[in-house]
Amino acid sequence: MKPDVILTVRFLTESEGGRNAPVEGKFYACPLFLEGESQGFDCRIPLDGRRLELGEIYEVSATFLDRDTVLPRLKIGTKLRLWEGRYIGDGHVIEIVGQGTA
Repeated sequence: MKPDVILTVRFLTESEGGRNAPVEGKFYACPLFLEGESQGFDCRIPLDGRRLELGEIYEVSATFLDRDTVLPRLKIGTKLRLWEGRYIGDGHVIEIVGQGTA
Protein backbone atom coordinates (compact mmCIF):
# COMPACT_ATOMS: atom_id res chain seq x y z
CA MET A 1 0.00 0.00 0.00
CA LYS A 2 1.25 3.46 -0.87
CA PRO A 3 1.23 5.72 2.21
CA ASP A 4 -0.99 8.77 2.33
CA VAL A 5 0.65 10.41 5.35
CA ILE A 6 3.57 10.22 7.74
CA LEU A 7 2.58 10.53 11.39
CA THR A 8 4.17 10.63 14.77
CA VAL A 9 2.23 8.39 17.14
CA ARG A 10 2.44 7.39 20.76
CA PHE A 11 0.42 4.45 22.03
CA LEU A 12 -0.83 5.01 25.56
CA THR A 13 0.37 2.66 28.27
CA GLU A 14 -2.07 0.39 30.08
CA SER A 15 -1.94 2.64 33.15
CA GLU A 16 -2.94 5.60 30.93
CA GLY A 17 -5.99 3.68 29.68
CA GLY A 18 -4.33 2.36 26.53
CA ARG A 19 -3.53 -1.09 25.24
CA ASN A 20 -2.16 -3.85 27.44
CA ALA A 21 0.39 -5.06 24.88
CA PRO A 22 2.72 -3.56 22.26
CA VAL A 23 1.60 -3.18 18.65
CA GLU A 24 3.16 -5.76 16.36
CA GLY A 25 2.53 -7.83 13.25
CA LYS A 26 2.36 -7.04 9.53
CA PHE A 27 0.17 -3.96 9.98
CA TYR A 28 -2.03 -2.19 12.50
CA ALA A 29 -5.55 -1.12 11.55
CA CYS A 30 -7.80 1.23 13.48
CA PRO A 31 -10.05 4.26 13.15
CA LEU A 32 -8.16 7.52 13.39
CA PHE A 33 -9.94 10.62 14.71
CA LEU A 34 -8.81 14.11 13.76
CA GLU A 35 -8.83 16.89 16.32
CA GLY A 36 -12.24 18.56 16.38
CA GLU A 37 -13.95 15.83 14.35
CA SER A 38 -16.37 13.18 15.56
CA GLN A 39 -15.97 10.90 12.54
CA GLY A 40 -13.26 8.26 12.53
CA PHE A 41 -11.33 7.34 9.39
CA ASP A 42 -10.11 3.77 8.91
CA CYS A 43 -6.37 3.61 8.42
CA ARG A 44 -3.66 0.98 8.03
CA ILE A 45 -0.20 1.42 9.50
CA PRO A 46 2.35 -1.01 8.03
CA LEU A 47 4.61 -2.44 10.71
CA ASP A 48 6.79 -4.73 8.60
CA GLY A 49 7.83 -6.69 11.67
CA ARG A 50 8.42 -3.65 13.87
CA ARG A 51 7.20 -3.77 17.45
CA LEU A 52 5.79 -0.47 18.72
CA GLU A 53 6.19 -0.29 22.48
CA LEU A 54 3.58 1.46 24.58
CA GLY A 55 4.57 4.91 25.80
CA GLU A 56 7.18 5.46 23.07
CA ILE A 57 6.93 7.90 20.14
CA TYR A 58 7.25 6.53 16.60
CA GLU A 59 7.22 7.92 13.08
CA VAL A 60 4.94 5.76 10.94
CA SER A 61 3.28 5.89 7.55
CA ALA A 62 -0.47 5.40 7.20
CA THR A 63 -2.89 4.68 4.38
CA PHE A 64 -6.56 5.60 4.57
CA LEU A 65 -9.32 3.40 3.19
CA ASP A 66 -11.29 6.53 2.17
CA ARG A 67 -8.41 8.86 1.30
CA ASP A 68 -10.62 11.15 -0.83
CA THR A 69 -12.63 12.06 2.27
CA VAL A 70 -9.84 12.42 4.81
CA LEU A 71 -6.92 13.94 2.88
CA PRO A 72 -8.62 17.32 2.26
CA ARG A 73 -9.07 17.63 6.05
CA LEU A 74 -5.36 17.20 6.80
CA LYS A 75 -2.50 19.63 7.09
CA ILE A 76 0.93 19.41 8.66
CA GLY A 77 0.47 19.45 12.44
CA THR A 78 -3.11 18.12 12.47
CA LYS A 79 -3.55 16.34 15.81
CA LEU A 80 -5.07 12.88 15.85
CA ARG A 81 -6.14 10.07 18.14
CA LEU A 82 -6.14 6.31 17.52
CA TRP A 83 -9.22 4.34 18.54
CA GLU A 84 -9.57 0.71 19.64
CA GLY A 85 -12.87 0.71 21.53
CA ARG A 86 -11.38 3.70 23.39
CA TYR A 87 -8.60 6.17 22.64
CA ILE A 88 -5.34 4.23 22.77
CA GLY A 89 -2.88 6.61 21.14
CA ASP A 90 -2.28 10.09 19.88
CA GLY A 91 -0.06 11.92 17.46
CA HIS A 92 0.02 14.38 14.61
CA VAL A 93 0.62 14.63 10.87
CA ILE A 94 4.21 15.44 9.90
CA GLU A 95 3.91 14.89 6.13
CA ILE A 96 1.21 14.46 3.55
CA VAL A 97 2.83 12.19 0.97
CA GLY A 98 3.29 14.00 -2.32
CA GLN A 99 3.12 17.41 -0.62
CA GLY A 100 6.34 17.20 1.40
CA THR A 101 6.82 18.70 4.85
CA ALA A 102 6.15 22.26 5.92
